[in-house]
Amino acid sequence: MTQSDGRQEVPPEREHVTPGLAFMLFFFGGLTSVIIGVIWAGPAVLDIHSPAAGFLFSGLGSALVFALHRRHGLLASLFVAVALAVVFGVMAGDLFLTVLVHSLAVMSATAFVSEFVWGSIFQDLMFGKCTYMAIVLAAASLTATLLLATIYSMTMLSDSLIRNSAQGFLIGLGCGLGFEIAEYLGRKQKRLIHHKDTTVGGAAS
Repeated sequence: MTQSDGRQEVPPEREHVTPGLAFMLFFFGGLTSVIIGVIWAGPAVLDIHSPAAGFLFSGLGSALVFALHRRHGLLASLFVAVALAVVFGVMAGDLFLTVLVHSLAVMSATAFVSEFVWGSIFQDLMFGKCTYMAIVLAAASLTATLLLATIYSMTMLSDSLIRNSAQGFLIGLGCGLGFEIAEYLGRKQKRLIHHKDTTVGGAAS
């Protein structure tokens, strides 16, 4: 939408997202995802050929996509999601298609969560949105697994479906928790600045 003076109108859910808050969203979202990954899978998180590396790649990628969406909007975040998915796939070598599909599904789902769960449906919910993000990312990982199973004509999927869905859930839970921590710190910082300005203004008068 465009304002009468020709400037682009900023949606309400992104108008307060400063560069500092966007960085905190990325930092805490990625950090909590990796921490949960290490607790769940140990050092395998750092092995790019291990499925557990999804906590690192998809966790950091989803955190970046979320922060970009909150700061710049849907198109920018989806463009970065596609670019990162390709990069992650290339890094995975022989697992290119598997990593591409999984990471793209999870990061695109993150943009969806930012657009609807954080942006409109549950925007007034103070805490707990990480649960919805976990569910959505688990569903995205499940969908990616089923798509790859169709492409490769795989059978006996139960183990892969459970493992990948659980990993998607934990990545979403970790990222979502980090986002909520970042937003809490952002609100606290905003209140402190407002209180300081009010105190200085009262003293000056």
